[in-house]
Amino acid sequence: MPSDEVSSLPLDKLPAEWQQNDRLDVLFGPVRNKYVNSFDWENKRKFWKESIEVHCSHNKLYTFNLSRLERAFLHDRRTPACLKDVFEDLIKTGDLVPLVDFLQKPETTWSGWATSTLVKKPLSWTFNKMKSSIVTTNTANIEYVHHTVVKQEATKLLDAIPDNLLNTLLELKDFAKAMDFPQLESIKILLHQLSLEEKVAIRECCHDGKPLMLLRFNTVPKALQDIDEQIYILTKEEKILQNKVAYLENRIKELHKEAKEHLTQGNKHMARTVLRKKKLQEKSIESLEKNAHNVSSLLHNLEDTAHNHAVYKTYRMAIANLKANLEKLNIDNVDETMAQLGELVDTNNDIQSALGQSLDAGSEEDLEAELAALMEEGSNDTPNISPKPKSTRVENEEDELKFPSVPNSPSSTVGDTAKTEPA
Repeated sequence: MPSDEVSSLPLDKLPAEWQQNDRLDVLFGPVRNKYVNSFDWENKRKFWKESIEVHCSHNKLYTFNLSRLERAFLHDRRTPACLKDVFEDLIKTGDLVPLVDFLQKPETTWSGWATSTLVKKPLSWTFNKMKSSIVTTNTANIEYVHHTVVKQEATKLLDAIPDNLLNTLLELKDFAKAMDFPQLESIKILLHQLSLEEKVAIRECCHDGKPLMLLRFNTVPKALQDIDEQIYILTKEEKILQNKVAYLENRIKELHKEAKEHLTQGNKHMARTVLRKKKLQEKSIESLEKNAHNVSSLLHNLEDTAHNHAVYKTYRMAIANLKANLEKLNIDNVDETMAQLGELVDTNNDIQSALGQSLDAGSEEDLEAELAALMEEGSNDTPNISPKPKSTRVENEEDELKFPSVPNSPSSTVGDTAKTEPA
């Protein structure tokens, strides 16, 4: 196994070759010709790239140089001979970025970007090129940032932040303490990465002659302003005054208890001395309470001012947008547009009606004419039979039957009746 630094890493995250001494001897050797034996180069490159990532992530080591990295991977008093080649390859791929370049703030405007791209960077490149040709630079001591690891760790840090710390103004040391992150320099690198991603707003200022770094993790990107700094400082001062008042109140209780004990013991002189101290503490509390009240009033007014300013900016923005929109509109243009719209609607209706007409309109007319003629011929051939009432038809049927009348005399016979029937 390698030195203490590497052996302290979790074995389940390290490449499996760290458990094989014969493979380590090969991987610690120099790089052969990359074009002749590309397989050897790819194996070493993959092994050391993964080992460096694990080393940086596990130890929260985000800035380093080649010299420190070689010492970190010391094994049997031997440094990796191929680490420099891997180091240079990681620089080309963008995994490693010079610290001075990483800490540069990105340009937020087109003019700033153009100036940086077309003026500053070419001049910087020319200067560095001339400097390197005159002065030999020890590249092993140049500080680099493992950009890949920093991005990953910054995302983990952001996901681990509790909800009560979001959208809240924080001081760097308080945030590091809350996140159990003792290395301030390392957490600054992660915060800088989050600021580049507009996930956190950072403002460096000074309070009581001491540097102060303020943070606010935003769900919506929003830079810190002067008024945010003032509100934070006043809030901090208010808490300090409140703590002093609480301390003096406890002290007064202790002095009151001490004075009673002296009286119990019959020592009036000491009791009187303690009461004098108690009176002084009470006067101090009165003064501190007045100061705390003034600070609280200032803080309240400042917060109201900030809110009013935000509302005012919203109003001004709304007015500007309304003016810009109304400049493009007037009543004549609106009337003309509505008239054109009505004409277009009428034209569209006419088009739809035209498209809905049948393609066989002529043949339909011929069919209708022929159908009418047939109906007329049928009406001429049909006999004109007038309907008869039911009573008349019954009478006619009775006339046709001509039943004989019933004889009045009993001597009439059936035979006589038959003779009188018509043939």
